[in-house]
Amino acid sequence: MSDAKLIWVEKSKLSTNIGIKAHTHEYFHLYYIPKGECSFFIHDRPYAASGGDLVIAVPGVVHGVQAKKDIKLLEIKFAVYDSALANDLSVLPYPVQADSHTDYFINFIVDNGRSRLQYFIDSTRQYLNTLLIHLTKDLHVPDITASNSQLINTTGFSNVTINIIIYVEENYMNKISLETIAKTLGYNKHYICTAFKKDTGITIFDYLNFVRIRHAAEMFSYSDKDLLTICQRVGFTNLSHFNHTFKKLTGLPPGQYKRMFPVDINGNLQGGCFLPNNDIYQIQKISEIFGTFPQKEV
Repeated sequence: MSDAKLIWVEKSKLSTNIGIKAHTHEYFHLYYIPKGECSFFIHDRPYAASGGDLVIAVPGVVHGVQAKKDIKLLEIKFAVYDSALANDLSVLPYPVQADSHTDYFINFIVDNGRSRLQYFIDSTRQYLNTLLIHLTKDLHVPDITASNSQLINTTGFSNVTINIIIYVEENYMNKISLETIAKTLGYNKHYICTAFKKDTGITIFDYLNFVRIRHAAEMFSYSDKDLLTICQRVGFTNLSHFNHTFKKLTGLPPGQYKRMFPVDINGNLQGGCFLPNNDIYQIQKISEIFGTFPQKEV
């Protein structure tokens, strides 16, 4: 997404009533005040700033600084080659209050930005890009109608169904009841069942089982946990029920599924093909199960 390049860094102190005269340039200029009080001037308009504040002057904007009290000042000059990021930076308020992440990123960049060692050249650029994304993240508020599911595409689903899906995906490892879901989301039990079935074509507990078995399959793929641990981790309290549900959804008992690996969750074999053809076919079938989800008919 972002592509910013570090140009110059500086760490300095300004005494009371000492400042940086108004100027402009063709790159971005970040000022960070860890300590003290000052006024920033953006197009001759003053903005008060104190310890923990930062200001980013955009290219072509006249800006300057006047210390009200002795201040410590960290400066970062950088170029941005991503138009979306440049636009985001141009609408940030004056000043921006730094948090602990921002403070760490800025200090790292300033402390290491002059190094000629390749490690620090690369790392300060990465930190700069991370800093800028962090500073502009609040400008991007998710649309409630967008797909917020970790596993499926919820486009076209009602908000209540999306909220149920998110709740199930975040709480699948715990004991879940319709009463708990309804109370948490502020609806009655009958309504959430009807809305979910209308949008997805299956029941809430069908989806809960899908999520639990999907995560169990991932754990078989990527972890070394035993069968009972995985059973309990994904929310089943009965091993027999887990075995039955796993086989119903995948076509294989969990023990056999576990022995088929190393493969990833999309059915891609790792380290070469060593399985009989019928096992490869079975993995492809499982991949299709986990790669799709019932959608309502149009």
